[in-house]
Formats: sequence, structure tokens, C-alpha cells
Amino acid sequence: MPKTIVSMADNIVRDLPGSITPDREKAVIKSIQDFAIRSGFFKFTTEQTVTEYDVDSNANDSVSLNPIGLGKYRPYRIERILIDGVNKPTVRKELRSDMDDFDSVYKNGVVYYDIDVRGRLILFPFPTDTAFETTTGTLVVTIEAVYTIDDDTTEVDDFFYARWGKTIEDGATGLMMSEFNKPWSNPNGAAQFINRYDAGRNSALMKRNLEEAGGELKAQLIKF
Repeated sequence: MPKTIVSMADNIVRDLPGSITPDREKAVIKSIQDFAIRSGFFKFTTEQTVTEYDVDSNANDSVSLNPIGLGKYRPYRIERILIDGVNKPTVRKELRSDMDDFDSVYKNGVVYYDIDVRGRLILFPFPTDTAFETTTGTLVVTIEAVYTIDDDTTEVDDFFYARWGKTIEDGATGLMMSEFNKPWSNPNGAAQFINRYDAGRNSALMKRNLEEAGGELKAQLIKF
């Protein structure tokens, strides 16, 4: 069975006298989010077919991709984009509607991306007069991205908790102990918990890097 955020919050109550469950839940969520972002643990590969009809010519020839099927996860950063199997350089840049001099800003074959408040991946530019001159008239867009969890997540998978649950709970405890002028404030104790959390998070990052360096990329392919 999945491990609930509430049960993780209950696990740390002993070290946080006077704290209430909702505050501990928020700390657990923040700990998981930081862990995911800085370790790259939740890395998924998604694939979608795009046609010229998916292009919004009024928004810098952009295409919006909704990571359907990823549930509680939301994209944080793109690490690699392939278009019809060709690796494309990527840069994150805010998509703005007031960019008149588009060609001088976005050029050299770079695919720019933004992530909106709904968690959609916005890729641009995809000019319809040239980008879709293929035998099928479509483009297969493959994206490797690091994801984190939503604020309203209520549970984590057993496999994740079994390996990293104590690390997450250490991070949440240290985060709350670092708060000022609370019954559970404890700067010295916070440093110990945060150090343990940092060690665990760094271990997860190292594990991921070793897997990728050894040609064992642990990324799940999800087709739209």
C-alpha cells in the first residue's frame, strides 16, 4: 500500500512538540519537492505526436503538451528533447505575448520551453511553414524531464518510501525546527536533521548519475 503524507507527518511528531498535523504535512511535502528537484529522482520520458494544428501561431508558434498519465507529478525542468529522434538544444525562457522581435530572440535551431501554472510544457517555436515538412506531416516529440510533486499530494509509492522515507522525514523535521520562535524551534537539532537529509538527497543524486553514466537510464516512457 502507498505511504500517506499524514502517516509520514505522524512519524515526526515526537521531535516537534506542540506542532499540528497540517503543518507537519506541509513540511513533508516541501521536503519531497526539494528532494525531487535537487536529486532528479522523478525523471520520466514522455512522447507525443504533434501536427501543425497543435501550433498556436498567436503565441510564438508554441505547442502545449499536457503530461497526461503522470498523476501527482508536475514537470520542473526539461533535460532533453528529441524531435523525430534528433536531439535539440533546449533553453528555458518565459513565453511572453509581447515579443514583437521574435526571430532575433529565438533562433539557431534551439527549442525553448516554459512550464505554465497548470504544469503544461510549452515548447516553441514550431513554425508551420517549415517544421512539419516531413513524410508524415507530423513530429514525434520525446521529452526527458525531471518532475516534482503537487502541493496537494496525499501519498507516495511504497518503493520510494522504503528507500528515501527516513530522508524525507529528516528534511521535514529539520525544516520545522528551523522555524523561529515556535514551541518546536531547535536550531541545533535542525542542523543535525538537515545534515542527514542532505546526505540522503546527495546519495539519491549520485545513484541517478551512476545509473546514467553506466548506460542504465531509469526513465519511464509514457506515451500520450
